[in-house]
Amino acid sequence: MTKSVRPSVEGELEVTGISKANLERGDLKVVQLGRGLDWLEAGHFVETIETRQGYKVACLEEIAFHNGWPSAEQLAAAAERLIKNSYGLCMMTMLKGKR
Repeated sequence: MTKSVRPSVEGELEVTGISKANLERGDLKVVQLGRGLDWLEAGHFVETIETRQGYKVACLEEIAFHNGWPSAEQLAAAAERLIKNSYGLCMMTMLKGKR
């Protein structure tokens, strides 16, 4: 992340702002998907990658945790709120050291 990204009026860092800053710094890799790929196909592509590799393609909490931003307790609280879906389970698995 970059310190030049400022929170929105809602006080949150916006994904588009972070992505733009990372792209400008050269830290974001962009891959153009094949011509004619629609949103449904792109969703299936991401689902396949996640299933085969066993992790989420973009778990922002995981990225933040590995950078030391939330504590394990804060991450556990966020995961607990989402424990009924694969995103929450992904965070819990990470906290248990299985990733």
